[in-house]
Amino acid sequence: MTYPLIELEVDLSADQNYIFSQCRIVFNSVVVGGFEKIVLAKNLLAAFEDLVSRLDGLKLVACSPENIENTLFFILQCDMKNSCLPLGVESFDGDESMFVDVLG
Repeated sequence: MTYPLIELEVDLSADQNYIFSQCRIVFNSVVVGGFEKIVLAKNLLAAFEDLVSRLDGLKLVACSPENIENTLFFILQCDMKNSCLPLGVESFDGDESMFVDVLG
């Protein structure tokens, strides 16, 4: 089994008062997040903290291989906050992702 890899790069601003970041999540051949987008590291951290708090109360979505596409489409259409992506940072704008359990 391959686990997702979070690629993160950080740089100081010229005046060294701010930390900027680039971030993406890589899972096999799937890349989620725009690594070319530069965001304040503080904003990225706040977005990940929000993601953890939202995921804390969610149940893992179970489905079969035959209905995975319909299940994901339905859930994302009903509640984007059920997505497993940080919200509010440019790196993940337009991306959709979710953790599911397919036959265990």
